[in-house]
Amino acid sequence: MQPIYHFLYNPPMKKSSLLIIAILCVLCSGCFKQPIKLPDYEISLYKDKSYMIPAPAHSHYEYHSLNKFCASVSTDGLILANHVGETDILVSNNYDEKKIHVTVEPTYMLYTEPYINFGESRNAIKARYGTPYQENANAAIFPYEREGFALMVTFDQNDQVVSYVVVVPNNYYTDLALFLFERYELNGTGSNNTSYFMNAYSADEASLFVTVLPYNANFWFVMYEPFNRNAKLSSFNPTFPDEITDALVKMTR
Repeated sequence: MQPIYHFLYNPPMKKSSLLIIAILCVLCSGCFKQPIKLPDYEISLYKDKSYMIPAPAHSHYEYHSLNKFCASVSTDGLILANHVGETDILVSNNYDEKKIHVTVEPTYMLYTEPYINFGESRNAIKARYGTPYQENANAAIFPYEREGFALMVTFDQNDQVVSYVVVVPNNYYTDLALFLFERYELNGTGSNNTSYFMNAYSADEASLFVTVLPYNANFWFVMYEPFNRNAKLSSFNPTFPDEITDALVKMTR
């Protein structure tokens, strides 16, 4: 009988050893190819509410939001609703991926935001909103959803949309602030109680600029424009033709 130390220096059955190693490799690779134990599903949240993804203990999943402005997710799977909208949260490991569709629902529905399509034709706007209450070469105004509200659309020299302006009666100021803060990020303030919002956390990611400014004591203009990274907010003060603003005053009384 060979002494025990003999096997340390003369291991028997080299092929068997290789077979054992191969089996271990297969078993270990199987450990890394575990499907994610979650289905694809949908959730709805309100702004500032959270939801913990029910991942199994010690699952070591990775989480990624496709739109952090809408909803973000922590490294341990806590989803936080940031602004009204929709996005997907991806749950992954090195083998599988699942998707959680997140809808951040509005709490405040002061009005339906206009369908934004800069460059759209005047005729297309009329087809969507009907006959204008008043129009000229630069703008057209339409009755909008509820009493006292109006929609003004401005155009360039080619009759293509430059901006959309929702006209909100002054007595809805508090509701308007709550409505905007759950949808946009405050970008700055200016003179005459003017506020500037954008649809992202940083100017590099923003595509929409929302300016809120008072017009006399009657109503607020909420202006939707393409985001301009070079705009000087402190000097931004849009003007509108008197015939249009006079018509707005009559229309919203």
